[in-house]
Amino acid sequence: MATETGAANSLLPTINNLIESSTTLSALKRSVAGLNAALGEELTPSLLRAGLNRCIKMAQNSAFAREIDALAKSKQIGRDSPLRKLSSFLDPDGLLRVGGRLQHATMNEDAKHPVILPHHHKLTKLITINIHESRFHASTGRTLYEVSATYWIVIGRRTVRQVVNSFLDCRKRHAKPLAPEMAPLPACRVTPFHPPFSNVGVDYFGPMHVPVKRSTEKRYGVLYTCLATRAVHLKLVNTRTPTRVSWPGAVS
Repeated sequence: MATETGAANSLLPTINNLIESSTTLSALKRSVAGLNAALGEELTPSLLRAGLNRCIKMAQNSAFAREIDALAKSKQIGRDSPLRKLSSFLDPDGLLRVGGRLQHATMNEDAKHPVILPHHHKLTKLITINIHESRFHASTGRTLYEVSATYWIVIGRRTVRQVVNSFLDCRKRHAKPLAPEMAPLPACRVTPFHPPFSNVGVDYFGPMHVPVKRSTEKRYGVLYTCLATRAVHLKLVNTRTPTRVSWPGAVS
């Protein structure tokens, strides 16, 4: 009987294999929680949470083995560690968390001390995808904000951006339009050693109502722009008909 039980246990996939083969976080939690549940036992939220914690521990041990070993022995983390500035510690469940000065804040434990996750692990990707989809495919900044409420991902913004960009609809929604290619400047714009206003652009604006004796009349403005120096000259005219427009002459 013991031999059959041992053979059955040896056929159970490891947690690492479950993480690599799972496509969603909920499926992973159910698979890992089922390893400790009795046959036919209902998977309660506590079992699912315990299953997720086991996955997190495996991910942390694979990426931060030296840091966890140092903290377990009450030693300092090495200077070359990516966690050296996070004041990290091990909680009673053995999870690696971010430290800080919020011990007395009226917040839940995950918000005060987020669980640390490695950026390159498959579990981190599954957690980020789950939060991203639950927030209706939010932007990178919004998804990172929601992730940071519970987890601290090393190099988090780049990791979240990669997850968001893995969705085609998200790439289309947040894509920037392609800037059109500008045509070459005309010769009159780039020819040197010509006096100002040798080549001009002309435009009208108005009308403006001007009092004349006891009545008001319409006047229009003419805008002359030097095509080389971008200097501007304004002139007031009585009509907007461009039949004969007086030249601005010398501009002081």
